Amino acid sequence: MERETGVAHTVRAPPCLTLRAYASVGFRRVSLIHPPVIRSGRKDLIMNSRSKKSLKRKTQAPGITGLGVDLVEVSRIRKMAERNPGFLKRFFTPGELAYSSESKNKYERLAARFAVKEAVIKALDAKDLPLKSIEVESTASGRPQVRVKSRPLTRLMVSISHTGTHAVAAVIAFA
Repeated sequence: MERETGVAHTVRAPPCLTLRAYASVGFRRVSLIHPPVIRSGRKDLIMNSRSKKSLKRKTQAPGITGLGVDLVEVSRIRKMAERNPGFLKRFFTPGELAYSSESKNKYERLAARFAVKEAVIKALDAKDLPLKSIEVESTASGRPQVRVKSRPLTRLMVSISHTGTHAVAAVIAFA
């Protein structure tokens, strides 16, 4: 926080975030909501809750079109694979199956990849997208990377984590 003219604190935040900060004016607390600093032709204006001017901005960062998160139980994937061996071939690509079978925690990796596929569908808001058209690859450094075969220009950012019992994935889709 920086102090301007001894009247109030100016809090600068990216316009994509909702901000609630408090500044001291005299002996009262004044609430500053949404980015409190407005760029005007003259000087920066300090917005507070008593101001008649309102600031309406999107709460979504520019370029982000969707967010998807999914949690999968590892035991569920294990049971489905043991009950029906065709399950793995129906939902996972050969590359994903090869990557997962290299490890002793095969079903954890498969559950994590299944969670990524579900999170991608949520992020893209595309319920008709086949799970097998979504492929999770690992870069040389081990970072997961997602490729959607039917949408080659789609940019996605993914994060995966898994334990012995659960796998979670978060996907951000960009314009």
